This record gives sequence, structure tokens and C-alpha cells, in this order.
Amino acid sequence: MSIQVIQFNELSDWGIWEDIQKRSTNRSFLTAKPRIEFQQKNGKETKQFLIKDKEETIGTLYVEIFRRKIAKYAYAPHGPVLLNNYTTSEEVYRSLVKFGKSFINEQKLNYFRIDPILEESYQPLLKKTGWSKSNILGQARHQWIMDISASEDDILKSLKKDTRYYINRGQKKGINVIRATDQSTVNDFIELMHQTKERQNFSNFDDSYYKNQWNELNSKGMCEIFVSYFENKPLAGALMNYYDKTSYYSHAGSTSDQELAKLAAPYFLHWEMIKYAKSIGCNTYDFWGVIPKGIEHDWRGLSDFKMKFEGTLRSLVGVHEVSSGSVMALIQKAYDWKSYHKLKN
Repeated sequence: MSIQVIQFNELSDWGIWEDIQKRSTNRSFLTAKPRIEFQQKNGKETKQFLIKDKEETIGTLYVEIFRRKIAKYAYAPHGPVLLNNYTTSEEVYRSLVKFGKSFINEQKLNYFRIDPILEESYQPLLKKTGWSKSNILGQARHQWIMDISASEDDILKSLKKDTRYYINRGQKKGINVIRATDQSTVNDFIELMHQTKERQNFSNFDDSYYKNQWNELNSKGMCEIFVSYFENKPLAGALMNYYDKTSYYSHAGSTSDQELAKLAAPYFLHWEMIKYAKSIGCNTYDFWGVIPKGIEHDWRGLSDFKMKFEGTLRSLVGVHEVSSGSVMALIQKAYDWKSYHKLKN
């Protein structure tokens, strides 16, 4: 395949964007129109481009722009999204390097970063076409993907013995899982997020982020919040995103009460969310980020929990970047390394 001219044109027709989304396999809810509009409405500076080979539209590029004190960059979460016969095209990624450098010069940024849904084995392709691995984390590079197209009975049988045990125990104990239909359940979820943040010392979004996402994307079928309860006490909760027959485990929190934690509610919670995902037509359940087995990491326990549900590990290339080459870019690179190197996997 020979590509003569690759162009990046600012979006003028959402219909074309959505058509590319439907026809490509390397996209996710992060690049869907409702999600992008949610980000814009909540203050995110963004740009959207159609990628064209002459007159044919072959992909999309959604860019978020960050203008912090030191870190100034453009970032394409799960982008670019390309039609399947262009997914690994060297010419596309070479052209994107040129576009990225022009973009950061125009916007007065230090870096242009992409984070495509591209298998890890294609890292040499990105290096060959002018991209460098970034110090930042971006989206989950290692993901645990579960096929839920089989019957509920067959899925349950496929789970590890202790996973089935905790699911059955949760049912016997009378744990109740509620899908949020009002703000009170959303508030319980947010409180569980606060408890988890304090317990595990990880960064968290503002409360408004969760509230707004549920308020704005729930009606569009792209967001649900679930909370499990025992005797009306919140145990564990999750914010799930939905897109194209896939359920994404995006955010989760659990109680810090040691006695309630012994109920191991997240197992039963996931089982109920899997059943719900099946009921709305999903055939894939994405547990999002994990640390591959054999690697010591602060997220080892959470990863082992997720991987107790039958699934497949998908490893992606991770964030890659092109630089402005400025002194500020070098300062930002050092800042990024200090901020993220202990979290890399």
C-alpha cells in the first residue's frame, strides 16, 4: 500500500467522525463523540482532526491540550484512530510526526503525544517513524480483557474457584448491588472513592467529575455507577463506561472499614456488573489497567484481583511523543521522569 498525501484537517462533520469510529477496531469510549463533548463541556481544551489520504478519510485524531506551569503538551488518548488497513502504516505515523511538531509550535507547547490502541509489538514501528517513548503513563498500557459473550453459567464456571466462592458468599450474605438512579447512590460512590484515596494515597478526580459524567453520559448509555451494600452500608462501588458492546471498568473505590472489607464485596459487585453488561448487549468486559504477572508493583494486589476473572492480557505500545526541542521541553522531560518513573511498569 502506498500513501501519497496524508492531511490532518480540523473536524467539520461529526458524521464522518462517527463513521470512522464504527469502522475501526482501534478505538474506545475515549474517542467517542459524547465523551469528547463531555470533556469540552467540563473545561477540557480539545482539538479534533480528520486524517485524510488525498480525498479519503482514513482516521480521526482527538487531542487534549494541557497548559500547566511546567507541563505543556498535546495528548491524543487512544489516538490516532485509523481504519484497519492503515493501523500500522509507516507513512501515517511519519506524517503525524510532522503534524505534531507543527502543532506544538503553533500552540506553544513542549510535546505532542499519542497513545494508540496498538499492540506492544509495534513499538519498533513508532521508533522507526520518529516517535520516542514518553515518561508519562497515559492510558493503561496493560489491560485485562474478558469475553462475556458466553452464557452466565458458562462464565461463572470459567472463573477461579476462590472467585466463585466470594461471589456465592456475597449472595448468601445478602450483599445488595444498586445501579444508581439518583444522586444519593452517586454520593455513596464518591465517598468510597475518598476512602480509597486516603487509604492508598493515589490521585483522584474532583467530585464534580464523577457527578457530571454520570449526569451527562448516563442518559446517552455511556456511564453507570454501581454500589454494593451490606445492611445499608456502602462496601464497594464502580463507575463503568460503555461503548460499542464493551463495558469499561473506569473508576472504583471500596470501604476502609476493616470488618466490612472482610466481605470481599468487589467480587460480587463485578459479577453483578458483568450480568448487567450482558443484559445491554456487551460481549467484552474491560478491567482496564493491570500489572503483568511476575512484576513487583504498588498495584500488584489490585491487578491480581482483576486477573482472577477469566480474561486475556493485552499490552499496548504506550505513550509516544515528539518534542519541540526547546529548553522548556528538557525541563518538562526531567519533571515527567521524577513524577512518573516509580509508577512505570
